[in-house]
Amino acid sequence: MDPSKIKAIKKYLSQQGVEYYDVQAELIDHFATAIEKMEREQPNLPFKRALLKAHQSFGGRKGFQKYVARANKTVQQKTNRLVWQTFLQFLHWPYMFATAAIAAFWYYALPTLNVELNLLLLAFLVCFTFLGLFNYFRFKRIPWYLPKRANKALGWIFYFAFYLPFYVGFFDIINSWNPVATIAILTILTLGLYAFYTVPKKLLAQTLKMYPQIR
Repeated sequence: MDPSKIKAIKKYLSQQGVEYYDVQAELIDHFATAIEKMEREQPNLPFKRALLKAHQSFGGRKGFQKYVARANKTVQQKTNRLVWQTFLQFLHWPYMFATAAIAAFWYYALPTLNVELNLLLLAFLVCFTFLGLFNYFRFKRIPWYLPKRANKALGWIFYFAFYLPFYVGFFDIINSWNPVATIAILTILTLGLYAFYTVPKKLLAQTLKMYPQIR
């Protein structure tokens, strides 16, 4: 389809309340297919009229909202998949070397820090909170849903994997654990901070590649 028509569909979707570009991209193909079919069947049909008829073909307002909800769900699934793929990278080369280096750092640094482990975990809590807020404001004005959704996904991972166990006192027993378990937790938390900072930015770059037709 002509780029000017794609731009017109994008503008129309924005007017219909579909504000995020990647969600629009999930819908544009449906609109373009419906419009091209109408133009083949009725060559004299004006584009704007074909656009409105395409919207109506989705089943009116309620039917269109179902398509929008489906597009949002598709983007969310892509977000979750990309987030987990990023985390799984730490199990492969060269991230395995970085993971081993972080574990070695905590192995040698922990005995010399002379800091209570609970205070160290509290410091991680503060860092995670700060990064979450930083990401929120960093991507607040970006019209792409995927990186904004990624920040929420990381927030839920942080909540269930760290904050909630910390709140209920799960980590209070960590001092009685063996050093291997302690170092493993500190390594995972360090990698989590790295993920919090880098994942949304990586997802934005991947989103731009995934949806090159919309900018």
